[in-house]
Amino acid sequence: MKREQIKELAINAVSEYHPEMRDVEPLLEMMDTSIGHSSFKKAGISPQPGKRIWVATFRKEEITEEGFPIEKIARVTLDESGKIIKISESK
Repeated sequence: MKREQIKELAINAVSEYHPEMRDVEPLLEMMDTSIGHSSFKKAGISPQPGKRIWVATFRKEEITEEGFPIEKIARVTLDESGKIIKISESK
């Protein structure tokens, strides 16, 4: 999938689970999940190819009830085809 399509899917997902992040522009990164061959050798298993995943990070600063600023972070992790793997949020 193209970067813009992944970004749109991430925005839709974060809007559903964390509506306060709806208007935040995400930082979009592609990551490779491959593991070094030496790690497989130590574990005594054959090497497996890594996967490429997208991670969209949404950051927003809010003010607490006590008047202190706090940064809220939400992340959406997607595979190359756009399937959502995980959605997480800071506390």
